[in-house]
Amino acid sequence: MPDPNLHPITPWLSSKRNLAKRICAIIHKTPHRVYFYIKPFVGMGGVFLRRKSWQKAEVINKKSQDVANLFRIVQRHYDPFIDLLRFQVTSRTEFERQLKFNPDTLTDLERAVRFLYLQRISYGGKISTRTFGFSD
Repeated sequence: MPDPNLHPITPWLSSKRNLAKRICAIIHKTPHRVYFYIKPFVGMGGVFLRRKSWQKAEVINKKSQDVANLFRIVQRHYDPFIDLLRFQVTSRTEFERQLKFNPDTLTDLERAVRFLYLQRISYGGKISTRTFGFSD
């Protein structure tokens, strides 16, 4: 079941993180009879994950392969994912090293770890022009 206290895994530019509680309240109190829930721009799932009910069929869409891969890895390979994340060093040098990797050369698990690392450290959760999020 959805959890209203659940938060997205990582920041996402243009996320509805600050509006999710209000949007979910509107969805919940609006009378409707729905068998399908379709979320064309899921982002990191701020609204999707916090709803109070599930439908018989749900469809989410995200153009980014990295987001879809991250959700799949967390769902199916949570423990190995956490093991790889456990000792990640947060530094400008490591951030720049991770940026240089071609994600197509990594396994799905490595790709998910890299994506989450870069999103968590990047300033503002930006993707196209990632910059290290802390000043020296």
